[in-house]
Amino acid sequence: MKPRIAILTVGGIGSGYFSQGVPVLMELVEHLKHNYTLSVYSLTAPNKDFKPQGFRLKAVPLSYRVSFWLRACWFFILFIKDLFFYKPQLIHAFWGYPSGFLAVILKKIFRIPVIIHLQGGDSVGIPEIGYGIFQKNNRKAKITKWAYSKANELMCLTHFQKHTLEQNGIKKTPFVIPYGVDTHIFVAPNVEKNVSNSVKIIHVADLNPVKNQSMLLLAFQEILKHIPEASLTIIGLDTLEGKIQNLAKDLGVNKHIHFLGILPRKEIVEHLQKAHILLHTSFYEAQAVVVAEAMACKTVVCGSNVGLIADLNPLYTQSVAINDYKALAEKVLWLFQNPDVYRQLQEKGFEWTQKHDFRWTVEQIKSIYTSLIFKKLS
Repeated sequence: MKPRIAILTVGGIGSGYFSQGVPVLMELVEHLKHNYTLSVYSLTAPNKDFKPQGFRLKAVPLSYRVSFWLRACWFFILFIKDLFFYKPQLIHAFWGYPSGFLAVILKKIFRIPVIIHLQGGDSVGIPEIGYGIFQKNNRKAKITKWAYSKANELMCLTHFQKHTLEQNGIKKTPFVIPYGVDTHIFVAPNVEKNVSNSVKIIHVADLNPVKNQSMLLLAFQEILKHIPEASLTIIGLDTLEGKIQNLAKDLGVNKHIHFLGILPRKEIVEHLQKAHILLHTSFYEAQAVVVAEAMACKTVVCGSNVGLIADLNPLYTQSVAINDYKALAEKVLWLFQNPDVYRQLQEKGFEWTQKHDFRWTVEQIKSIYTSLIFKKLS
């Protein structure tokens, strides 16, 4: 019999545009279902047309407008009712709050080992933009710290995120396992990317305060002063109601920018393959999976010193301080003035993605599963 794993998540399975949910979470479930009997419990319902294949999906049907504790009660009923027929040997919770918190409560009641897999805002607090669980005087932060201390294991995505956890008083040492990419989907283009005056820059992220697209546009404005033929493609859901588009007009750079909105994953690959540089300007990232996706397409990555960019700087990526748009523009211009360095970054980044692909990620997670399940049985 396959080992039985319960996955607890806020959402991200079969939801959102194109029912692609959170792509890395969907992909992880698709890989794990071959070696484990998976039952996924979600606080958010999938799209009506989504049908899980090869795994079980139980979702709370209530809107997020409904009280959290009411949704949590429904969640517990789903899990406990299922427990008599499906007895999980391990709980893998995605996001520290609320999934990790709920998972630890289940651990206390049913003595099932728990992994909490941290994803982003569950590791940080940025008061300037109201982002993250670890805000000052935030009651959720205390609950979350308690859950982290009681979990059997923590997983995070980068050493940058691990350091952030330490800064927020988390004493438990997490496993650091970045998400690799599917190297059958994200592949290098057949044509070599020659550095020329027609510089193609890409940015892939939802338009929101955390991603700091103001820095992106200011850096691009500086780049245009030296490379007037440069273009910028921005892919992502606009949650700011046109604020970034209006800023582009105010800066006089809008004619050089293509706002494409949210696209299916396969179309994003095509744009990454055509681009010379990925600019990523976030205030914070636990990882930023698009960094690995870009490197797999031999697109050089420059951006804020956060997440995977921070971990891989300077051998694989190029980073600057948060909000330093002039330094970012200078970094891009320097790369185009030094094509040998540009090509070296291309090759080194590509090599990293081949060594740390999604299969590698899955194997790291499976080894932790095996260790915890063995401890429980012994």
